[in-house]
Amino acid sequence: MRICILYCPKAKGEDTALKELCDALARGLYEQSGDFSVEIFNMYTEVGKRLAFYDYILVGCQSSGFFGGRIPEQVSIFLRQAGQVSGKRCFAFVQKKGLFCMKSLSSLMSALEKEGLYLKNSEILANKNYAYATGKRLRVAKN
Repeated sequence: MRICILYCPKAKGEDTALKELCDALARGLYEQSGDFSVEIFNMYTEVGKRLAFYDYILVGCQSSGFFGGRIPEQVSIFLRQAGQVSGKRCFAFVQKKGLFCMKSLSSLMSALEKEGLYLKNSEILANKNYAYATGKRLRVAKN
């Protein structure tokens, strides 16, 4: 099974904390089943990446504002240019930072559903240990 983790920091150069969460998610997913192929992509640097070959897509971002609710515009831009993603199963997550993270998660979920992705689950990830545990329990196999 091919799994893709997409992440979008607030700005193009800021990606260390969010990248650590993605790495922890990938480790958890891989330990769940050794036959998963997990790839991680930054939405700023991998513009034009085609997602049609992936079975499951995880999408994460940071809030654009301190009070939450907004997500980087790059999320929508990337997904519009990613080819046929309609009907793909996905997981949405945001990094717990600032106030009102749930509002940011809701905005991200709306952006994913607008592009036709089938949202299976969502989460606010506080740290890399929680991200690892989430990756281990996330059910991505086709049912």
